[in-house]
Amino acid sequence: MKNGTEVHILDIDGMTGETCVQKVRTALSGVPSIVVDQVEIGHATIQCDDGSSCEDAIKAIDAAGYQAHEAETVSKGSGQGSANAAQASQNMVSEGGGSAAETPAGKK
Repeated sequence: MKNGTEVHILDIDGMTGETCVQKVRTALSGVPSIVVDQVEIGHATIQCDDGSSCEDAIKAIDAAGYQAHEAETVSKGSGQGSANAAQASQNMVSEGGGSAAETPAGKK
């Protein structure tokens, strides 16, 4: 993608396993003007040229049967986007943010 690309982390509700990951990846592959960096249970990291492309990605995920919303814009501009996005995504998982396997309150 060109300069000006934004890297976004999307939270995705309703994903429970690898089949869901593949369905989301397939849905995103049909969206022009985005690059999919990573899809895992509960999250996707994508690069978009503009806000409308990212909205299209969210709509595609929603149409696949999941509920997506933007959690974070990681970076804007040159080459560090993917590395920063991957690190931010990993931080969210290790901190327990938005995982489909969350433990209910008081049940540790």
